[in-house]
Amino acid sequence: MTRETWRTWILVGVVAVLGAGAIAEQARERRRAPKPLLRLDLSQVHEIERTCAGCDRLVLLKRQGAWELTQPYYAPADARKVAELGAIASAPVRQRFAPGTRDPAAIGLAPPSATLKLGTRTLEFGAAVPPHQDRYVRAGEVLGLVQDRFSAMLSGPPEGFVDPRFLAGVTVVSGSMLGQPIGADALERWREVAAVRVERLPPTFPGHTIEFGLANGKTLVVQFDFHGDELALFRRDVRALYVLGAADVATLGIGR
Repeated sequence: MTRETWRTWILVGVVAVLGAGAIAEQARERRRAPKPLLRLDLSQVHEIERTCAGCDRLVLLKRQGAWELTQPYYAPADARKVAELGAIASAPVRQRFAPGTRDPAAIGLAPPSATLKLGTRTLEFGAAVPPHQDRYVRAGEVLGLVQDRFSAMLSGPPEGFVDPRFLAGVTVVSGSMLGQPIGADALERWREVAAVRVERLPPTFPGHTIEFGLANGKTLVVQFDFHGDELALFRRDVRALYVLGAADVATLGIGR
């Protein structure tokens, strides 16, 4: 065997050793990395329920590939917000505790301050732990601390989960406002418009009426009223108020 061949084999051996070391180090890093609360395929989850002290119970259902809010009222759901809610399950556990080593009442889990059901799996949330904003979470036999980046999701109003697209969930084919037909261009703008925010519906909402004809032959009745430069819209099938910004109001060409 020539000297050049020996050198080649030596280089191959060095590369192999270095590669094996890198792979072993990556494996050690993966073992040391915080594990998620749950290993859950969210694409297979079709029902989510959120309960918490002093807030509305939420129920979200996935039907024909689209998420809907069904409790406390019906509304097409914002898929991005639903995904954020479901992603709580993959939060890395910063510290784990053996079963029975923590008093549930002392750490806010008897009862929990909030509960999140993702299909058949349940997460229970307890007390916050300063100074790093960690929170106790129980998932079956797993009890641990996770960084609390989701408290607003667990206690926010249902309106935060409503799809801001005003005509989401329906197929509009025609429309009339104050007895006058809505033209094709304006109707397309209505299909695309999204609220700058969704608010809780007030006890009474007087307003003018728009009627949209749907592809299924039904009629969607909408009431609208101006709030300053903004426009508030109420779909009769959704117990929430969609608020459009001044720019969208101008685009839709709605006069006072």
